[in-house]
Amino acid sequence: MTSIVFYFEVHQPHRLKHYTVFDDHPFYFDDEKNRAICEKVADKCYRPATRLLLDLVRRHEGNFRVSFSITGTALDQFERFCPDVIELFQDLSRQLDLNLFYSQRGHFTLAHSPASLRTQRWRAEVNKHLGIDSEVVGPSFIKNAVPQLDLTCGGHQPPVYG
Repeated sequence: MTSIVFYFEVHQPHRLKHYTVFDDHPFYFDDEKNRAICEKVADKCYRPATRLLLDLVRRHEGNFRVSFSITGTALDQFERFCPDVIELFQDLSRQLDLNLFYSQRGHFTLAHSPASLRTQRWRAEVNKHLGIDSEVVGPSFIKNAVPQLDLTCGGHQPPVYG
């Protein structure tokens, strides 16, 4: 008998506070809004959907499979605001028909001048001291990771490497 595997990606972005140049506190994330949205989404989606999937996996004994990719920001917010959601995912992971993948999201910042490249190198070093995997990469690495990205920037201020 053929099995169908459903793949779900779980992501909860961090919401930022309204921050102006006159604010002097170092806290950019809006924890109140993050808590409210995380709890609302957990109530309306994550809890009922995960319970349903858990029931289906048990009922169909291996003929119904699911796979999850859960981002670090989602796990962080679940841990802080809705730890029972993590427990539901753990219940699913105990079933033989579930694979959990931890997904890290990164970004590329292109430097368009030697000064900007120095700043990017400095940021990468600061990130390393904070325990964040960060590095300055060249065009071949970016081209392999994101082949659809036009690294010539249409001929207007192409990135600087070095």
